[in-house]
Amino acid sequence: MFDIAFIDDEPPYLDEEGWTGLGANIKLGDFSERFVAPIGLWQRVDYERQWIDGARRLIEGKRESAFVAEAGRLWWTAWRVGQQVLVQQRLLVDDSMARAWAADLQDLPYDLVGQRDTVSNDGEPLSEWKVTLPDLRAFVSRQPSPEAG
Repeated sequence: MFDIAFIDDEPPYLDEEGWTGLGANIKLGDFSERFVAPIGLWQRVDYERQWIDGARRLIEGKRESAFVAEAGRLWWTAWRVGQQVLVQQRLLVDDSMARAWAADLQDLPYDLVGQRDTVSNDGEPLSEWKVTLPDLRAFVSRQPSPEAG
């Protein structure tokens, strides 16, 4: 199972500094994680379009892709290996990721996904989840058509 979507019945998140975000959830097999997607650099529709684009890239044969959780800060990186897709969460805090900090939807630097690592710089195993290409196809097929949006 793969899904990434906003939580429609949840009010927007507002903090005391004026930061606004929308609650969302990603599902990777049996794993599920809630996150808050900041609204500002990107709007809800930008995230939704990117999630579909991220899935389509892998379905269409690209070896790597990503699903943006917090524009300019956090994404779920994904690598296609046969019919499987391996997914890891990655912060975009390193200077080498600077091109992603202010990227808009059309210029998202997917090349920054790079090669898949299985251990951290400290030698610890990285958390990783497996989904399948049929899971991604099912996700895309559940999305409303662009004309309906």
